[in-house]
Amino acid sequence: MSVSKDIVLVRGEEFVWLDLSFYDRTAAEFELEGFSLIGDIEFAIWSEFFGRCFRRTMCSRDGTIVVEIYHEKARGLNFVLRFFFGARYSCKEKCLTTEFSDGGLVYTVTGKKTGKNWPLPHGVSKEIVGRKIRVRDMIEVHKNKVKSYLESNPDASALSIKSFESWVESMYRVKRLAGGSSLQSKEGPG
Repeated sequence: MSVSKDIVLVRGEEFVWLDLSFYDRTAAEFELEGFSLIGDIEFAIWSEFFGRCFRRTMCSRDGTIVVEIYHEKARGLNFVLRFFFGARYSCKEKCLTTEFSDGGLVYTVTGKKTGKNWPLPHGVSKEIVGRKIRVRDMIEVHKNKVKSYLESNPDASALSIKSFESWVESMYRVKRLAGGSSLQSKEGPG
């Protein structure tokens, strides 16, 4: 299924070079916290450069928190470039996102804190947590950031994302907020 040429639903088991047990294990942990599967999703345009990767995408019961679980593993020329420049060629991450009615965004992502000082667009709040954080603890960190955002923006409310189509629409809104990307909206370049 596809709503654009850039974002497509895929079957995760096709990606045998990735650590599929990481996806399954992590998704099971989120399921224990009440999250359900939206789908396994590939950004086709990104896969052309970074090597094929998919994101297992899930949502909380009320749809206000979306999680993306992914394992990026460079292959081919991208592997050579990353190796040559000393970049990681394999990383396993989790990202929680909440989008708001006023255009704001809170996201919590596992990884190194090196990117913490990058400038973010107005209305975007980012929290980087360690890769070994427990899922339950990561959710709690994210909920606290959402609570803080809502206290600072009392007219805003968290949007509910519960389907593949609503997730894709959210991705286009988020990419526009972040200053555009290589993703093409249904209406053309966005």
